[in-house]
Amino acid sequence: MLHAVCSIGLVASAGSGCAFPKAPPPASPARAAEPAPGADCPTPAADAGKDVPAAERGFSPIGNQEMLAGGYKGKTLYAGVSEQANWGHFESHWRIERPQEPIFAGDALTLCEVTSSNSTTTTEKGQIRLTEATGALVKTAKGEVRVYDSKLLSEKPLAFSLRNPGTADQLVAGLFVEGYHGGKTVFDKMAAADWALEPWTPDGAGFKVNEVYRQGEAFRDVVRGAALHLHHMTLGGYDRRSVMSSRDMGWITKAADDKILDWYVDGPPKASRPPEYAEMLRCVNSMDNMVGSGLTYYEGKKEMEAKPWRKGLMDASESKLETLDKAEMERRQKRNDQRMKIMTDAMAFKGCKTGLAYAGPRLK
Repeated sequence: MLHAVCSIGLVASAGSGCAFPKAPPPASPARAAEPAPGADCPTPAADAGKDVPAAERGFSPIGNQEMLAGGYKGKTLYAGVSEQANWGHFESHWRIERPQEPIFAGDALTLCEVTSSNSTTTTEKGQIRLTEATGALVKTAKGEVRVYDSKLLSEKPLAFSLRNPGTADQLVAGLFVEGYHGGKTVFDKMAAADWALEPWTPDGAGFKVNEVYRQGEAFRDVVRGAALHLHHMTLGGYDRRSVMSSRDMGWITKAADDKILDWYVDGPPKASRPPEYAEMLRCVNSMDNMVGSGLTYYEGKKEMEAKPWRKGLMDASESKLETLDKAEMERRQKRNDQRMKIMTDAMAFKGCKTGLAYAGPRLK
């Protein structure tokens, strides 16, 4: 077989001998880089919420369905508690760097995105499937993208801000009001729901997240956080070196009022400590205990309905079962009566009224 001898730049062709080489296919266009998470999310104002009147402040959680529907995307919300947000799963989900500074309670945050989780629980009612908002991608006033617990975001500013605490006395007043407000709100919600505190509630033919239960958990964290800070602001007890070396305590050392650091460590001077402080602390501590009692109160009610002590009995007579039921029901009812007393005593505690009278003029 003869092969054509071609000039430089030509290639041999089976049909015509020599031909110009075919042009290479055009290069694929460069793939556009995906925008960074939260790139189109607005940065909240550093002083967001500062002009909201004291009477309109207080932790106000957002409903699960509203959060999932996206109605709050791009809006300024507020952190209910301080949180380091070391949630590896969600940080990987959004591919953001691990945070260097905590989010402090009261910080303004823009809600950028929300992720959810699905769960299935098998009960005597059948399988219960729920979709719940979990991690929230937020942007801080410094323009940093962070991850935060969605149920701890508040629609309204808190009664205090750790990043902008004002004077030491104003911080004490704000912590008290937030703790009292949270406890009272939870009590009212639980009582209105007749203490039905399952994580789910019927929704047509299916189920949905029980907002009283979800929000009760959120308020518990907020009240507990306020109680902890109020304890140190009125009694001290924190190591100075630990405060000054911890990023989580940075709000204390940066506060304009030096008394905040001194009080957090040593408490206010006894000679000038307002007598109302002790009553305010007792009130908020009772609210903290009340929230926990409300959650366990419902567990006690469920036990009395389910009668779990019967499950291990074999061939017991009806009279024996009745005797056992009477003893077990009385024991559980006594514990639930004690829990209810904790809650009603907390709501009736006179120190709460004393604290409100003291705090009100300082937060206008």
